[in-house]
Amino acid sequence: MPVRKTPEADLRRRHPLYAEIGMIVALVLVIAAFTVPTPPPEPVAVAADPDVPFEMVDVPPTAEPPPPPPPPAPPPPVAVPDEVPVEDLIDHLDLRLDDEVAAPPAPPAPPPSVFDPGPTPPTPPPPPVVEDVPDTDAVFEVAEVQPELIGGLPGLQSRVEYPEFARRAGIEGQVVVQFVVDERGNVVDPVVLRSPNELLSEAALKAVRESRFTPGQQRGRPVKVRFAVPVTFRLR
Repeated sequence: MPVRKTPEADLRRRHPLYAEIGMIVALVLVIAAFTVPTPPPEPVAVAADPDVPFEMVDVPPTAEPPPPPPPPAPPPPVAVPDEVPVEDLIDHLDLRLDDEVAAPPAPPAPPPSVFDPGPTPPTPPPPPVVEDVPDTDAVFEVAEVQPELIGGLPGLQSRVEYPEFARRAGIEGQVVVQFVVDERGNVVDPVVLRSPNELLSEAALKAVRESRFTPGQQRGRPVKVRFAVPVTFRLR
């Protein structure tokens, strides 16, 4: 059986009464604080200081220091007498110009050589000028005569086969293929520089490999030239 309190021991039923009594007491204290007069504060007497006599003292102005004395003037130059008079020097100089100065003796001639080398051999002719022949293995970025695509870009585009899967997927764009045109006009080592899709890259490489060029020339000789062409894939 649960234990229950008796109604006389239950304090919750008297809680509203206690709350009202507390509110009344607080209100009375607030009213009393504003209505009960308070005694005025006692006046504070401030003692005035007696008059203190003072004297005016004249302070002389600070005297400026005198300027520094000017530096002493340099002593006047003193003439130093020459030890030998000029007239005595002229008398001792030999100014005779009639006598000819003797020329120095010529050096002795070298003794004749025992070995006679004979006549001097003729100077060999200069080596023939070899014309600078371009290296056939070198790949030129720009040649004097650039390669030309046989049939032009329209002929290249006509050889392009559009991949069926790329066509159904709606893939289009431009593929840039770079390669080397050799001395016979063939395409060597084609690579894709830019492409929107791998399927389009393979179709462009196939069309470029089947193309032919007129070879580039450097100094009248066919050379290898690096070249690049764009291949366009556009849905119609």
